[in-house]
Amino acid sequence: GLLGSLSMQVYGVQDVYKKLKCDFLIALGKDTLNDLTSSNYSEENIVYTSAKGCLDNQGEFYLIPQNTKTTPHATAVWLACFDGHREIFLFGYDLVNRDNNTQTKMEVDTLNVMKTYSSVKFYHVRKHGDMPESWKYLPNVSSMGINEYVSYADI
Repeated sequence: GLLGSLSMQVYGVQDVYKKLKCDFLIALGKDTLNDLTSSNYSEENIVYTSAKGCLDNQGEFYLIPQNTKTTPHATAVWLACFDGHREIFLFGYDLVNRDNNTQTKMEVDTLNVMKTYSSVKFYHVRKHGDMPESWKYLPNVSSMGINEYVSYADI
């Protein structure tokens, strides 16, 4: 878009920062936070964590707004919605080698975000697996392959 008005922002979780530059990172757990602190990652990047993570590392990280109690993946999706994004592309949410009768907490928490933000369009970008069955019937969720995403995003 004009002057980058349609540029994408990346919301990552946990250790994905090692492979991908994130605009916003949701990180929980002492080991991950220690890694981020020792690498000075938070000096140039915004890292959200729990109240305990903020207290244990004063001045390093940002508190996850409204103290949500969801999985890091669902929190990343919620933050993107909370920040006003109208289209959200979900990478790393594939179901691979898993019993489809079992729902994970990440699937349920993300489903609740998708239902809450019904005016936001969610795209499950699949690589090796499929999206959770419970997401397939939501009118604001669709699935696409990597090549389709590259074409759609004009990368």
